[in-house]
Amino acid sequence: MKENGKRIIIWVCRTLILLAYALSVYHFRTVPAIYIRRIELLTLFFGFLFLHTVFGFRRLYAWIFRRRAALAAAIFIFSVANNFNNSSYYCWNAVIQPDITEEDAGPVFGTPRVIRSDEWAVTLPRMASASRSDYGPVNELAMGGGQNNIAVAGLERDYAALARPALWGYYFLDFSHGLSFQWSYTYIFGFLFAFELCYILTKKKALGLLGGSLLWFSSFNAWWSFPVPFLSFCALPVLFYYMLTAGDWKRRFAFGLMLAIGGADFVVFLYPAWQVPIGWIVLTLMAYFLYEYRDWKDYRMADWLSLAAAFGFMVSIILRYLYLDLPYIRAISSTAYPGTRADTGGYSLSKLGGYALMLFAGFDRDESLVTNECESAAFALGFPLAYVLLPLAIWISFEGRGTGAFVGGRKKALQGAAGVAFSEEVAGRRRLLFFLLFPLALLTLYCTCGLPAFLAKVTLLDHSMGRRTVDILGALLVLILIISLSVLRDFGGLRFPVALPLAVLAAIPVILEGRAMQTGFSLPVAELAAAFCAILLFFLLVSFRRTSWKTAAVVCAYVLAIGPLTVSPVMAGTAALTEKPFAKEVQQISAEEPDAIWIGTSELRSNYLIANGAKTLNSVNFMPNRDVWEKLDPDGNDEEIWNRYAHIEIHLTEAPGYSLELKLPDLLSLSIGPDVLDTLDVRYVFTEGPVEEAAYAGKLSLIYDEDGTYIYRVAGQE
Repeated sequence: MKENGKRIIIWVCRTLILLAYALSVYHFRTVPAIYIRRIELLTLFFGFLFLHTVFGFRRLYAWIFRRRAALAAAIFIFSVANNFNNSSYYCWNAVIQPDITEEDAGPVFGTPRVIRSDEWAVTLPRMASASRSDYGPVNELAMGGGQNNIAVAGLERDYAALARPALWGYYFLDFSHGLSFQWSYTYIFGFLFAFELCYILTKKKALGLLGGSLLWFSSFNAWWSFPVPFLSFCALPVLFYYMLTAGDWKRRFAFGLMLAIGGADFVVFLYPAWQVPIGWIVLTLMAYFLYEYRDWKDYRMADWLSLAAAFGFMVSIILRYLYLDLPYIRAISSTAYPGTRADTGGYSLSKLGGYALMLFAGFDRDESLVTNECESAAFALGFPLAYVLLPLAIWISFEGRGTGAFVGGRKKALQGAAGVAFSEEVAGRRRLLFFLLFPLALLTLYCTCGLPAFLAKVTLLDHSMGRRTVDILGALLVLILIISLSVLRDFGGLRFPVALPLAVLAAIPVILEGRAMQTGFSLPVAELAAAFCAILLFFLLVSFRRTSWKTAAVVCAYVLAIGPLTVSPVMAGTAALTEKPFAKEVQQISAEEPDAIWIGTSELRSNYLIANGAKTLNSVNFMPNRDVWEKLDPDGNDEEIWNRYAHIEIHLTEAPGYSLELKLPDLLSLSIGPDVLDTLDVRYVFTEGPVEEAAYAGKLSLIYDEDGTYIYRVAGQE
């Protein structure tokens, strides 16, 4: 009878999955090019769900675990072949000729995010500009040309390119497939490394999946467009572990080479605000692995030589990259903004309490749930519970102390070899928690009361700031949560009277911070989100049957991933950036006159010009364009204003000369008269409206006017 009931449930589940698949295929109908890709993704998703009813959780996940690397590679190839990316570049459709849209250029799924303008409006056009020179050493488009491509876009066909594996696709594929390669590599292998890290630290697959989801599919990672240092956070300890535990020098050398490339990738990213706190956690994990896996004491000469070669390889890549990037490093460190930073930290822990609200921000298409999703995003569940679970797990791990009062207790006492193995496994995780006390204390002090100036300088945290370090502290708390849970589950989980108040108390700061963050919604989203997270925490903590708990952990992993996965749209190609009629016009003019200087009267739209081959002075000045400013301000009277990383908007005025206004630390407003066009040798002007000033009547001639985009040619610039 029980078996018949199980069969009925399975067939009901199969029927519901097939029905949901059919309804989804019908509901998401659109133009053929997009519809085909939608069907592919829907088939993969519902096919994966259906496999659960055929093989069951245990067999299916055991098979996936054994073939995880091959499956990741297969999904990566599938994604690049379909030209999928997760850029928000379709926002350009609302900026440039919004009434003229390529039929198949829209999102396959999801919503492009305007707030991620650093990605779609700044970084992507700069990378596209590098493709126009076939990734040669010099970029002739950004800031009027003459800049090195490493500084402009991080793309240059050089030995230094080995430092950025996510960008390798640009060098042997077309630009749009290179973009797909970048996003697919980061998305897919980033999650694989996050899972692998949590599995290595806990030796539990379910917790590996939960931890991987909490780390990689966090709102922090989603809203910041998967920052490179966080991939290093997950990958470097994993590669170091496998290098240490490899069985022979050849495998050790292979992992050493991968570690060398990963290490170079981490170093050359050059954003110490995240790099420094990540570095302390990674170094701590490496120190733990060195202590725990001491086979390195028995290495032979071949082992040491292979590791030395890998280390030398890493250093050579880093030195070459820094050499090419040296002009940028020198220029940016002497600017008024961002210049050289020195920060000793300060209270910023409250940000970690906003994680529950941010789990739902991806469903908000209008981006009005909070003021700034990127700055509000955080890691879920770790704060403040990890601070409580860490000492509790350490205490309980000493021969099961307190199992009567706090944890459910194992059903049978393990004896013999199994008991020794279990005891050593728990002891190993206890030692890991002791190791992690160091970065936890360091980063917590930095993010609460701050560090003394000398200590901030010694630890290099003076190069960070509280609102950046706290992001990485959130990731560390997730690791501590997962490791502590692994210890508690070994002893059966917490008893109901302990688990329930812990889950409820952990939700209190989430409610308080969520209320402070929430804007634009009358519904009690913060309270509902906090209650949702409290329920998840309760099921992760409370004692119940081991197999059921594994299922609960897997379900939690999927549920927590849903919200952040809705943040990034699924796109195909780059049509809105390079296929608009205006884009084609710019490409044609630039092909005929490659040396012609352009300006755009909007700081945002000027970046569209360099993406399509125009040599543009006021595309984002990622460092001061001294050649331009020396012509306008030879005495340096306004250097404090223009000597910075800056978005530059230009206003055409009747008055001769120029004037400068600093609107934001990174936004300049430059007003220029007709004479300045000659001073700067400007040949083409792109405006978002007609030029009506009388002073320009004989100076500018309109050569293109379509759907709100205007191109003027400057008289006398032949």
